[in-house]
Amino acid sequence: MVYKRYKWTIIWTSVILVLCFLPSNKFPDSDWFALLKFDKLVHFGMYFLLYVLLRYEVFIKRINKPYEEFFILTYCVFWAGVSELIQEFFIPTRFGDIYDFIANSAGIIVGSITWRLWLKNKVKERLNEGTV
Repeated sequence: MVYKRYKWTIIWTSVILVLCFLPSNKFPDSDWFALLKFDKLVHFGMYFLLYVLLRYEVFIKRINKPYEEFFILTYCVFWAGVSELIQEFFIPTRFGDIYDFIANSAGIIVGSITWRLWLKNKVKERLNEGTV
């Protein structure tokens, strides 16, 4: 049962899609949000977390297939694109934005780098200790 194996990834993907379906008037509209590019940071963070959650769940299940990184990246980039397309074509008060997609992709890339350089070793240590 795949949904149990990837429970947190499925939950987080669902949260992303729910946020994607919300009308634009449900989000705060403030000048300082625009100034800080807060929207892009949110997109970056959502997809950073999506990558890390999926990577963690695959790693914990010890699925060491040669194509696992391709699967993880494909899954994340797919939803990064689909969420923008849904907003563009199906939500009347929202629009798809290439810069949002770029922020999504940047979150995925930084998530991948963070996993490889830091998180993977932390999880390995915890697995060896038996605390995960």
